[in-house]
Amino acid sequence: MINNTFAILAVLLLNGVLIEEVMLQGRSELYAENELIENLQACFYAGGFFCALWGLLHVQRFERWLGAAFSLACLTFFLREVDMAELNLPEVVKFFTGGTSKDLLLAFAFLALIVRFGVTYRQHLREFWTIVRTRIALFCIGGGALLVLGSLFEQTHHPFLEELVELDGALLILSAAILYALSPHRLLGQSDHPDLDDSRLVPSS
Repeated sequence: MINNTFAILAVLLLNGVLIEEVMLQGRSELYAENELIENLQACFYAGGFFCALWGLLHVQRFERWLGAAFSLACLTFFLREVDMAELNLPEVVKFFTGGTSKDLLLAFAFLALIVRFGVTYRQHLREFWTIVRTRIALFCIGGGALLVLGSLFEQTHHPFLEELVELDGALLILSAAILYALSPHRLLGQSDHPDLDDSRLVPSS
């Protein structure tokens, strides 16, 4: 099962291989646009989307809302990394997954989730602390923080560091999605598997 140690080892191994290839072997093409590192990021986000989608099919009501939000976030990250216009896809698919159409559809989807929460699930706000203490949420928060950090490297013109840090963030998000697919009830502090229990992850105050 995926745990903290596995995720850390995966990040360290991936970083070590890429640093060796780029810094010691001089393979700068690995972090160029649409090359290995960016393609890995896209694969991680696609995997995260399908894992989150699988998880939400096995829960109901508010837990399904959480899964929908998670899968939509992964889809958004995927579309951010992949230029659908360059792929051999039907024109109608390119239209809805690129440019202004994509932005409007994603904005509408997130707005629909927000409205749904406000109308139906606002009483679950009190469960926020339970949710953010789970390993799934912590992996997502860590992944998001790395994406923000990567954007800072972009502004300072360090493309390899930018892509590497963003890849680490994508890997953490994928790890969270796999955990969610294995046991979607964990986001509310429950678990379908005893060895995936998060109850002792963060001590209660």
